[in-house]
Amino acid sequence: MPGEILSCIPLAWEQAELLKKLHLKPDSEQGKEFLELAEKARKVASPKALYIVGYVEEKTEETVRVNQITFTSRILRVNLEKVERVFPYICTCGVEIDRAGLAGKDMLRIWWVEVIKEMALTAARKFLIQHLQKTYGLDKLSSMNPGASDASVWPIQQQKLLFSLFGDVKSLIGVELTDSCLMLPSKTVSGFFFPARTNYLACRLCQRVNCPGRVAPYEEDFARIYHSPEK
Repeated sequence: MPGEILSCIPLAWEQAELLKKLHLKPDSEQGKEFLELAEKARKVASPKALYIVGYVEEKTEETVRVNQITFTSRILRVNLEKVERVFPYICTCGVEIDRAGLAGKDMLRIWWVEVIKEMALTAARKFLIQHLQKTYGLDKLSSMNPGASDASVWPIQQQKLLFSLFGDVKSLIGVELTDSCLMLPSKTVSGFFFPARTNYLACRLCQRVNCPGRVAPYEEDFARIYHSPEK
């Protein structure tokens, strides 16, 4: 099942907000250089989202089978307790920015390009959420992503199973999965969207110290709910 591809995703940003994010002044030489780079990237960028409709076919204490593929994660199992339909997805900034070679070998420009790619990924993810909500009459959605927390939550190795739901992902949206289960381009995310019944955030289960991507603190009581065998 190849799934549905969402492309032609609008990519726009407020210059002042973008400069503030990078602590650059608009009238500085670096500020002007970055804005020029950002505009070139915007013109070539093509963020994309790929998703399918998945149906929960079977559950055990530690596994969930979706579209004939069995995923092992107690946390996923708990989150899908009362869910029958999920939306496996892959969102990416696209390969176009990297192919344009905008950064060269300058370390500062390489970092700037990574920031721009992150914004392109954010645009793709938001676009997909809005599409799912409108198309399927959904209100609030939660997401789980392999490797996005402690290994006990949903091991990153399960990326291979997730990708197998889509077929040839590289030919569809240009995303490759490495032998170590990392995705290329680097600013790519995959997982399941599902109707939210709790305010699930993987960070609330993760005890990883000094994680740069943390958006919420670890909560022992929250983690206990998910890891409790009675749940």
